[in-house]
Amino acid sequence: MSVEERLRTGLARNSDSLQPSVERDLALVLARKRRRTQRRWAGSGLAAAAAVTAIVLAVPHVGDRSQPAEPPSTAEVQEPAGPVVGEYVVDVARTPGTRAAGVAGRWVITLAADGGMSFVPPPGYLGVVSGLSYRSDGDLMQTNALIDSPGCQTDGEEPGVYRWTQTVESLQFVLVRDPCDARRLVFAGQRWVPLS
Repeated sequence: MSVEERLRTGLARNSDSLQPSVERDLALVLARKRRRTQRRWAGSGLAAAAAVTAIVLAVPHVGDRSQPAEPPSTAEVQEPAGPVVGEYVVDVARTPGTRAAGVAGRWVITLAADGGMSFVPPPGYLGVVSGLSYRSDGDLMQTNALIDSPGCQTDGEEPGVYRWTQTVESLQFVLVRDPCDARRLVFAGQRWVPLS
């Protein structure tokens, strides 16, 4: 018997003895894929939970509505006789909370006599900045500003309500009530300086 014949005979016997179990192997591969997918989803869930926890821990003052800012203490406070029409600049400090909300930086805010409100936001803000409104009643102001910011789309809740005081040098808002964290960061306790 030649080498070639021996190889053919041996290979034929080997191929006859090899009977792959396709069904069993396919089931093993599918089970392995399921486990990997489950681990990936569990890992994504844990990462999301860790990110939310980190934001909550890094920004404790955003959720604290119990201590609104104090109004300015000056003898030059004007009587709140109506809407505070004008163009203002507001510099929102860079803190973990303002960075997380995307509101850190310089804002130019226009309050129109007809109740319209528009913003020129800092470069990092990607939300709607026109078509917004406010309403002034005495020294109270209601606004829907920054309504598209995360957490500000609350059904049935009133817009942000603030008490305002104005001096020769600035306009300031004191939080009355507002469910919107981003709006509170731009309005409450900030010093709005008139541009004109």
